[in-house]
Amino acid sequence: MGKQKRKTKWNTTHVAIMKKGIFYYRNNLLNSVEIERKLGIPPRTLRRYTAFSRDSESKFYLDETEPEKMVKEADSISYEELMKIHMELSVPDFDMKAETLNPDLLDII
Repeated sequence: MGKQKRKTKWNTTHVAIMKKGIFYYRNNLLNSVEIERKLGIPPRTLRRYTAFSRDSESKFYLDETEPEKMVKEADSISYEELMKIHMELSVPDFDMKAETLNPDLLDII
């Protein structure tokens, strides 16, 4: 038998919250501590799922982001260029359903 994935709230009922956290983290919009405060995702968990999001077979898959592409293309990116990208980004809607969300987190989403 192959290795089975554990069923946790992050890959069952809180998928939309995790996808939003991954989006913020991979686009450098928020750091892991800020995401923990806003969405309730522990930093270590966020880093683990962010790694999953680079795998095209994962349900958390996210294409390479603009900041990631720019870092690949250039040895360094200026703060001004990075801020310009952030201002142009819009947060996608991840079909967050109220019945699957933690009521304590609803006011921050």
